[in-house]
Amino acid sequence: MGDRPVDVTTYYETTHLRPNCTPDGLRPLFCSDNGTCDPYYDRVKNVKVWRGSNLPAIRLERAIKGFSSGAFFDNLWPKHTRAGDMLSKDPKDKSDRTRSSGYYVFADSTTSFMILIGVFFPSAT
Repeated sequence: MGDRPVDVTTYYETTHLRPNCTPDGLRPLFCSDNGTCDPYYDRVKNVKVWRGSNLPAIRLERAIKGFSSGAFFDNLWPKHTRAGDMLSKDPKDKSDRTRSSGYYVFADSTTSFMILIGVFFPSAT
């Protein structure tokens, strides 16, 4: 959804319903019964073309795309995530579990890809 991946697996495990990756399909994940919705969901639900991608803001994407798709380089931005930070490609989009509603994906440890490659990989080989 926009720059943020959505955790539909947790929603499915909780409700046994598999939502469609459409604004109406994701509404139960981000809106309460009284009609108030997550602010980010409200901003992106009607966006037809997301930042020059020719794709809508709410879309279904493969989780594991493969190296030739360019996903490796898309995710190689120089930023560190802290445990509890929401994953987003937009560096200005800072939020954490305590300030967000809905089924977003959060970092479970403090690291970055460069730390993984530069520190962990050489020590494990």
